[in-house]
Amino acid sequence: MKKITLSLVMITIAITVTAQTPQAFKYQAVASDNTGNVLVNQNVTFRFSILEGSASGTVIFLETHETITNEFGLVNLEIGNGEPEIGSLAEID
Repeated sequence: MKKITLSLVMITIAITVTAQTPQAFKYQAVASDNTGNVLVNQNVTFRFSILEGSASGTVIFLETHETITNEFGLVNLEIGNGEPEIGSLAEID
């Protein structure tokens, strides 16, 4: 009986853990200026938003990231771990 109860508890924990909403997701980009020149070792700011319903919908999530590009103009960010302005990823359906 103890083995069955323990197994059910472990299954319940495993289902609960895998059903968690991600708190962040990875984003990678090469930053360039308006003429297409790659921004090497430069301070850059990114602003991310998620809109509800359509491209002209209500902003339900908004955050900014300040970082420095590498020698190739590359940045690696985690959406959800920036400076929050509106909402949070956990609040999004």
